[in-house]
Amino acid sequence: MAVLSSAPQAFARMATLDGDVVSTRKSEHYKYVRVYKKSRTEPNVVKGVYVRQASPGTERNLWNKGPIGSSIKSGSGSKVLKQKLCRREQFHPDPCSTYILNP
Repeated sequence: MAVLSSAPQAFARMATLDGDVVSTRKSEHYKYVRVYKKSRTEPNVVKGVYVRQASPGTERNLWNKGPIGSSIKSGSGSKVLKQKLCRREQFHPDPCSTYILNP
């Protein structure tokens, strides 16, 4: 089940999927993406899918293949325009949240 959440803009913009989170932060000018693996559904792999201002026609992926409780952060670049979270499922379509737009 996908649940959307957007914290106050002073903090972060995030999308969640079954407890896992992808987010960007206003304090970092929305230039980094973080993927947090919080769910208890190992060995599933989660990824943040995001689009940057410098290449609006390109979806980028940031994979978190670590254990529960792990997080991964993208490198810096142009502003992240939008992000969503997906979970890899074998033999089934990958479930994803909807895109969250950054201001």
